Amino acid sequence: MYSKIYLRLEPLGLELVAAAARKEGHDVQIIDLQTETQRDYFRLIDRWQPDAVAYSCNYLRTSRKSSI
Repeated sequence: MYSKIYLRLEPLGLELVAAAARKEGHDVQIIDLQTETQRDYFRLIDRWQPDAVAYSCNYLRTSRKSSI
């Protein structure tokens, strides 16, 4: 997958789910919001009208400290 930014994490889990869905005959599209905008995302959803949407995230950013 071509990347518009140098250092990023590939959404491998989501790509595996997409591959399994394609194998079963489903129409699948992936948009990587590390390289695309929210506007691109909403444009895709409005145009495509999918039956389901899956998300994947590598980390969450928070402004307060928490203990785990």
